[in-house]
Amino acid sequence: MRKLVLAGAWALFTTYVYFQIMQEHHESVFVFLLASGLMGWLPFALCLRLEMRRARRRLELLALAGLAEGESFSNFYAGEGVALNAKERTLCLMDSKSMKSYGYQDIRRWERRVDTVGILTFEMKDSSHPKWSVKFAQVSESIRWMEVLEQEINEGGVAA
Repeated sequence: MRKLVLAGAWALFTTYVYFQIMQEHHESVFVFLLASGLMGWLPFALCLRLEMRRARRRLELLALAGLAEGESFSNFYAGEGVALNAKERTLCLMDSKSMKSYGYQDIRRWERRVDTVGILTFEMKDSSHPKWSVKFAQVSESIRWMEVLEQEINEGGVAA
């Protein structure tokens, strides 16, 4: 979302600058529209498209998990996500290319990578996609998820 705001500010700034140049040098309106469109509004449109795609994929993951917004445990960051449905005993994972739902019995292990900021890796009983990585915005959120997974999967659902 921050990138979208920055792209929008850049678009407004470049439009203003090109408008000032156009007035001083009596450039044509076509050149003004072309320059401000390419330099300012194109990055904004690309960022908007990316944010809309991420929001749509986030909703798809929640639907796959059988969850509503804000229900149970879910995390989305940088196009990756994880959702845990305690009632159905499923864990849904999403990366930039795919998403899949697994039963608790399909989870081999998970760990928090300490060499990177806020990444959990999951190893699954799945020959087509055996390893998943999910990014978190903050290290504290990945630590919280480690505890949620421990309680929910290893201790029989205490987290829910």
